[in-house]
Amino acid sequence: MSQSSLGRIDIIIPTYNGGKRLVPLLESIQKQTYREYACFVIDDGSPESCAEYIMERFPWVRFIQQTANYGPAHNRNLAAGRGSSPYICLFDDDIYLPDPDWLGKAHTIMSENENIGQIATRIMSAYDEEVLIDCGIHEEPAGLFKGVFARKHVDHVFGKHLTKRPVLGACSASSMVRRDVFERVRGFDAKYYYFAEDLDLSIRIYLAGYDIVYCPSLSSCHMQSATMRERPEKNEYFSRRNRLLVILENYPRGTALRHFLALTDELILSLFRSIPLRGLKRVDWNETKSALIVWGRLVSWLPRIIRKRRIMDRIRKRPRKSIIELNRRLASETDLCYPVRVVIFSITNKCNAACPMCFQHEAAQKNASSISVDAIRRLFQSMRQLENVTLGGGEPFLRDDLDEICTSLLDVSPRVGITIATNGSFPGRLYHTSRNILSYGAGNLLVSLSLDGSREYHDTNRSVPGLFEKVSECYDGLSDLRAIYGARLELQINTCVTRGNLSEIDFLHDYLAGRMPDARWVLEPVRGNFDPSTTSPLSLAELTELQQKLLRFSGKPIRQTKPFWIDAYQAAIDTIRTEAQVVKCYGGREIVALDHDGRIRPCETKEMPLISLEEIDYNVNSLLGHARWQDAVRSIEDGQCHCTHFCWLGYSMARNARQDA
Repeated sequence: MSQSSLGRIDIIIPTYNGGKRLVPLLESIQKQTYREYACFVIDDGSPESCAEYIMERFPWVRFIQQTANYGPAHNRNLAAGRGSSPYICLFDDDIYLPDPDWLGKAHTIMSENENIGQIATRIMSAYDEEVLIDCGIHEEPAGLFKGVFARKHVDHVFGKHLTKRPVLGACSASSMVRRDVFERVRGFDAKYYYFAEDLDLSIRIYLAGYDIVYCPSLSSCHMQSATMRERPEKNEYFSRRNRLLVILENYPRGTALRHFLALTDELILSLFRSIPLRGLKRVDWNETKSALIVWGRLVSWLPRIIRKRRIMDRIRKRPRKSIIELNRRLASETDLCYPVRVVIFSITNKCNAACPMCFQHEAAQKNASSISVDAIRRLFQSMRQLENVTLGGGEPFLRDDLDEICTSLLDVSPRVGITIATNGSFPGRLYHTSRNILSYGAGNLLVSLSLDGSREYHDTNRSVPGLFEKVSECYDGLSDLRAIYGARLELQINTCVTRGNLSEIDFLHDYLAGRMPDARWVLEPVRGNFDPSTTSPLSLAELTELQQKLLRFSGKPIRQTKPFWIDAYQAAIDTIRTEAQVVKCYGGREIVALDHDGRIRPCETKEMPLISLEEIDYNVNSLLGHARWQDAVRSIEDGQCHCTHFCWLGYSMARNARQDA
């Protein structure tokens, strides 16, 4: 491209002492497949100009030399005035483009989406491209503005950095803006000099009726403010002043006034505490001086701030309060709490039965302390997206504090669904505990009773005489509660299917249809670490036979779950046949297992690391940076396991269906 030609994109790169730092960026621009551009490099009065060096290596660059230091905001406006292309591309001098199609993709996005006024891009560390620097700008608490996912590893953001979304602002280190929109809002505000001048521009573009959209397909690598490391004494002042200036100039009047009064109160308190008084801890005078300078500058600028707000009011299409609403939506979409939604929680290893198909048979009855209610509460307080907790064991009703565990869960997550899986040995205790949980406010309590076959088979299989009748007694008591609490209480019969009780399934269908019609029926093939000397899992042929039985059954208990379980059995059959993960599994990310002794694991059956809750300080979000946990999760995501555990399989199927809807 000749130096004199003008393109469809004007590239603007302010620099200060740039020199060789510019080379990677200019080389990556030179390699772009989209060639209709004009590139302006503007030097901000560097002590040693790089003009000769740059023009010799890149003669197509339009170099502008400033004789004084005016700041990036002023210089970008000046360079923009030298061009005429419909799109303006903004880059810092310490960035480069790894994708040779970057400019072409950006041009296509802008030309095909007239509502987009500015593009925010995915900015990664130049030293480690797995570390994110910026995915658009958002406001954090206390009026702090940062890049979305700033300094987060890609493994720790759950793929949210790959989603296109509206954002509050676009970082000027790598962005594209429409020229007509840029000129309409009067470009950058030069008084910002540096820090938040890009956010101020973006918010004005947003208020003018255009969207600021984060486009993850546009990625660039940044050396993280290499320029500003050369003048650190200015950083703190500009950062503090400009983040308040953004709020004063753009936010609703009430919000702006509150922030200004908060700064005034802080300054008065700092001045008071800088006086040497006995018994009063003094503050650093330098901090007070810094706050005083910021306050004084903002006060002197109040006429300019008011004038700028009035000018913007004449062209804006959106109310200023929409800034706060946008940021609230953005905060919700980019929240990085660990997204655990389902916990399968064995609250005790103790059990009154001896079931050969129990996958915890080796741990049963061993002396081991159970996790306390306080520890449970601490853990679940960190699970802000929790949807359901299944409480099992062992036998959960052997814990005297079961109702306290449940009410603690409701204190933390009032809308959480609670499932209690029990063998039904304690009808009276089950009735009173369920009533207590429901009266406390549970909106979704499911009690799952185990039933393996006929009376003789069931009692013998679980080594508890009379257990079959107790399950029936439990059902009757729960039916009485259901008459009071309605849909807030659900009843379920769970059958663990092995080769030994496959012949009992027809009896159970007829029995449940007549005796327990209000319970839904779930048939789970045996899984996990059962006792192989007494229990045999279903073969592929037998699993297929069971699926065919489900197709023929028509009783009410099975009708409630039949469509889902037909698909689940097919997924299990395909998994066994192919020995591969046929359903994307969310084990370790959205569904986890918690042992009675306070150890958490990504999967209930696969040999994977058990992480002590003490090791993560009872905070599930600490798993974000836990190497062993993340390795295990990656192995699941990569399809290195392919179990048919129906809790994990069923959840993952439902989750995938929601995502596809």
